[in-house]
Amino acid sequence: ILGWIHDHLDDPEVSIDLLAREIHVSTRTVQRLLSARDETFSSLVRSGRLEAIRRDLADRSQRHRPIMAIAARWGVADQSWLSRSFRSAYQVSPSEFRRQVAAADGWS
Repeated sequence: ILGWIHDHLDDPEVSIDLLAREIHVSTRTVQRLLSARDETFSSLVRSGRLEAIRRDLADRSQRHRPIMAIAARWGVADQSWLSRSFRSAYQVSPSEFRRQVAAADGWS
């Protein structure tokens, strides 16, 4: 389940129903298995996408890509969701994070 979620973070249409169909179990089974780990499908997708976006924002080779282009690559199209969720997870906005990394690494 975790591997499937990781492999599908870039799909904006990813869903627990799609996962359940692809691994041939019910959605309730997926929910039960994840709850045993104190996780939900949504929280895993959200945290996986945010981490992938954070990683790409810190990647020097992607410094000229717009933040929303990076977010879209990971299935995120809503700028306000990204801003709120990123700040909640990392205590800075995506643009502030990128500026901090650039300053620390001496990007020009």
